[in-house]
Formats: sequence, C-alpha cells, structure tokens
Amino acid sequence: MISVQANFNMKSIHDYMEKKVNEKIDKVVDLLRKKGMEFTTKARKKVYAANPYNNITYNLVSSVGFAIAKNGVIVESYFPLEATGVEGKAKGEALAETTAINLAGRNDIVLILAAGEDYASYVQAKGKDVVNGSSDEFTAYVLQTWGAYR
Repeated sequence: MISVQANFNMKSIHDYMEKKVNEKIDKVVDLLRKKGMEFTTKARKKVYAANPYNNITYNLVSSVGFAIAKNGVIVESYFPLEATGVEGKAKGEALAETTAINLAGRNDIVLILAAGEDYASYVQAKGKDVVNGSSDEFTAYVLQTWGAYR
C-alpha cells in the first residue's frame, strides 16, 4: 500500500484562498476607480462646458465625485476641490458616507456616484445635466460589460 502524506494544512489552504479572493477584489476596486474617475471627469466637464451654474461658489462642481465602499465602509473617495467649493466637497463626501452606511451589511463592493450639493437635483430638474448623463453612460457600461455574468 502506498502512503500519501499532505504537505499542506487547512491554514495554508485558507491563506491561499484569501489571497486569491483579495486579488479579485483589488481588480474590481481598480475597475470601479477607473469608472468613477471617468464619471467625475465627464460630469465636471459638462458643468464647465455649458456653464449654466455660474460657479459663484464652486460648491456644486466640488460636490461631484465618487466613493468606493466595501461592506459599508468607504475605502476610497474622490471629490476634488474646485476653487472655493469647500462646502460642496464636504457635502459630496458626506452623501457618499451616508450612502455607504445605508448599504452596510450587504457584503458588497459599491461605487457611489454623487452630486452632494443640496440644489443639484433642482438644477437637474431645470434641464441642466449635472450627473444624469454621466451616470446613464456608466449604467449602460455596467449592463453591457457585466450583464453577461447574470
């Protein structure tokens, strides 16, 4: 009879699996970061191209950005400050944080696209594109790219 002895243990299997899962998570986060940056760049360009907001305070444009959350905790946030828009940047970050907290417990990785300034929806309702066009493009990308995995 041949005797076979394993040269591994359950801890090494667990460690290997955890490493592989973390590598996949890192790839997903990298992809979400890339798409979040694209969203932010496109949305902000639309604000400046049409110049419909006058940018008196720069709060609206500074409130536009993204965050990535894992299991309800923000692991990355990008709300670049534009000129004097400190208040808008803070509102964008706060909206992302609140959204992440509301999604806690789902064990997901989430990309949060936001325009955090209170009057963003008002400006949007007046027919000015704040984030809808950019978020629609992102939604189409997700459906096209990841729809096959359903």
